[in-house]
Formats: sequence, structure tokens, C-alpha cells
Amino acid sequence: MSKATKIQLDLAQQFTIERISRAIEEVESPEEIRAIAKEFLINWQLQKAATNWVINHASQVVREQLRKHSEASS
Repeated sequence: MSKATKIQLDLAQQFTIERISRAIEEVESPEEIRAIAKEFLINWQLQKAATNWVINHASQVVREQLRKHSEASS
């Protein structure tokens, strides 16, 4: 992603971040913080896997369309 590309969060996402940030601030137990961090790590990696799947799937679709177009042009 280039420096010019900036991903924007919608209003609902911004509110979710604020709500969860405030909840984290209220946590006093190190065990709870660890649990939150582990949950974040799992969700982050799941999101990365989902993003990679979408990219790979879209690439396969584009390659297939190009192949069909090329065969039709021949």
C-alpha cells in the first residue's frame, strides 16, 4: 500500500474503537489485559487470513477471466 493510500474507518468503527478503548482503560487486572491481548491477536490473524483469502480469490477470478478473454480472442 502506498503512502498516499489511507484506509478510512466509518463512524460505527470509530465508535467501536472508542467504546472498547474505554472498557480497556477500566480493566485493572493483568489477567484480563492478557486475555484481551490474546483475543486481539487471534482476531488480527484471522482478519489477515481473511484478507489474504479475498486477495487470492480475486486474483484467481481475474486470471480466469483473462484466460477466457484470451481464448475468445484467438
